[in-house]
Amino acid sequence: MVAPRHGSRPAWASCCSRLRTDDSPLDFRRWLEQVKFYSVAASTAFVVTLLAVLVLALLPVPELQEFGIDIGFDNDKLNHASAFATLAALGGLGWPRHKITLVIFLALVGAAIEVLQGTTLIDRDLDVFDWVADCIGIAGGLVVALCVNWAMHRKG
Repeated sequence: MVAPRHGSRPAWASCCSRLRTDDSPLDFRRWLEQVKFYSVAASTAFVVTLLAVLVLALLPVPELQEFGIDIGFDNDKLNHASAFATLAALGGLGWPRHKITLVIFLALVGAAIEVLQGTTLIDRDLDVFDWVADCIGIAGGLVVALCVNWAMHRKG
């Protein structure tokens, strides 16, 4: 690995260079418009992803197999953690000032999914450790959202 030259920026910093601004009001307005676009895109992706997660989690297994749906990992806990990490990351980017509400909402959604999976209507397994995996995924997704938000809002 070659050490960067003095004064050079790391490679990851170039992805956010378009979001950076000098002290010009026009550049700041353009930067705010880009941040708003990313926020709207992330919140829209959150809603679509949430609907997909709910459908996949609440359809009975025979119906999933009938439709040929086999999405995810072989490990059920990894499926839960990755789904909720994705939701938390998108939600954290879409609504950066509402992280506590997002965490509570996603934790309640995960708990509701588990309760509903335990009913005879859906006939899947109720497993508290699936909810624990959901919460671990939420924490991981929030870390990602915090890092991305920090990089996007950093000046200079």
